[in-house]
Amino acid sequence: MIQDRIAIICGRFQPLTVAHYTMMKKLVDQYRQVFIFPVQGPGAYVLKAKTEKGKASERERKISRSPLPIGIRTELISKALPQVPQSNIMKLRSGSIVVAIDAIKRHHPKVDVSKVDVWSGPDEYDSYVNQLGYLKEPHSDYDIKVKKFDVGTREEISGTKLRKAIVDPDESKGFSIYKEVVAPPLADEITFHRLRKFFTGMLKQKSEDKIYKFLKLINEETKRAVR
Repeated sequence: MIQDRIAIICGRFQPLTVAHYTMMKKLVDQYRQVFIFPVQGPGAYVLKAKTEKGKASERERKISRSPLPIGIRTELISKALPQVPQSNIMKLRSGSIVVAIDAIKRHHPKVDVSKVDVWSGPDEYDSYVNQLGYLKEPHSDYDIKVKKFDVGTREEISGTKLRKAIVDPDESKGFSIYKEVVAPPLADEITFHRLRKFFTGMLKQKSEDKIYKFLKLINEETKRAVR
């Protein structure tokens, strides 16, 4: 039975794991509309360290945690879930329920956003529940519920494990792990090698300026438009 509500999913999806994919696939079958929001804050690659050594360490840490820009993540989600309209996958600058609902209202004015289920993994669940206590007009009149999805094993949702597999010096071993953890429609050698090449390119950038130039070039090469 299709629920008379819409579903919202926010996350970094760096990249999409098998656990995220399984959850999204189920929601597509359960809701009349599903909206997916890859999140990337404005300070994702801004370095705050003062020394060159500190900047190098901070740069590597940030890139290792968030190597993929919005454009590529949106493209990968679309490839994994072609049943979700491209217009339902929208970038978000923060994991805010209000900002997500307002984005839907802007881009999909005919969609009823008065009944919303926000789906989250266990790590973000409490944060989203807390957001409900601060809702103001007009969102306070909406029927918004936060729901936690079953992530299965920690290994299945581990974006860290997935990213480490992509840059593993032993390419064969890395691909073997990658296939186990990534969303199944992305578990092909072409996607793996594309991500491996991109990750390596990001890690080679030695300054904020070069990072953003590299990201701009990659986003320009991304075939699918990002709203």
